[in-house]
Amino acid sequence: MQPERIRPFALLVPGQMAETVGMGRALLDNFPSADNLLVRTEEVWGAPLRRILLEGPEERLHDGGFSQPLLTWYACALAGALRERGLAPCAVAGYSVGVFAGLAVAGALPFEDALAILRFNRERIESEGHRGAMLAVGGMPLIGGEEYAADNGAVTVGVVNGDHSWTLTGTPEGIVRAEMDLRPRALQMARLSSAWAIHSPLLEFVSRASFEAEELWKNLGAPQTPFLSPFTGEPVGLGDEAAQILGGIISRTMRWDRVVDGLLVRGCALAEASESDFLRKLLKFHPARPPAFPVIRLLKPGVA
Repeated sequence: MQPERIRPFALLVPGQMAETVGMGRALLDNFPSADNLLVRTEEVWGAPLRRILLEGPEERLHDGGFSQPLLTWYACALAGALRERGLAPCAVAGYSVGVFAGLAVAGALPFEDALAILRFNRERIESEGHRGAMLAVGGMPLIGGEEYAADNGAVTVGVVNGDHSWTLTGTPEGIVRAEMDLRPRALQMARLSSAWAIHSPLLEFVSRASFEAEELWKNLGAPQTPFLSPFTGEPVGLGDEAAQILGGIISRTMRWDRVVDGLLVRGCALAEASESDFLRKLLKFHPARPPAFPVIRLLKPGVA
């Protein structure tokens, strides 16, 4: 039987809520490099991540203090396993917190540095006592969400998945009010589990602090594999541009729709670095509705 041939693929790295208990077990069982990388992740993060990854409970895994480093580990371990099999993506893109792992996979910064930036952000947010909320909205035109946010300073559009799929992010009180105000105009709404106003100007203090922490950026360079900006969908160039993404992703609106547009123009197949189909579900909201597959499938025997 001839091995299955694959065409060039783009690696899509998802953000929080893509994590699942037991994800990466096949990597740990078959690739010593993945196991070694998890050991390094636990050392940098200072938490029993392996036990939480393999045993849960799910509620604890979804806590950003565990999901963020584990999603970063998974994407980088998966990329390492692909390299061992002679496979490499033609482009990389990250969704929300997946940007950190994505830039590490693309060769713009070391794995440990991506974890250090994530940890810096978390510690700064917790030290300031920040509290926020996020609301996913479906079936309502984006322009309506933008107009609502313009008239209500407590919220802003945080992520755009498509013209009728986007999130609001802001203060807890602002999100509660938005949910009541917009429910008659939307087909679907879902409160996200985040306790932060991610992709909101409310977290600009984190961006400012990270830009001032020069040690976070000392090893940052230009991506070696094309990496698409979460703001424009265009390939990132110099290291300074990558720094603006790493520092600004937490406080700026993310245009996932533009990222998908950029990937489709490149003609790459779309492969997701998760075992939950998180991004595959979101891609259904893009006008082109492009398909995606779990990239771990490429590590099965008979694929070349």
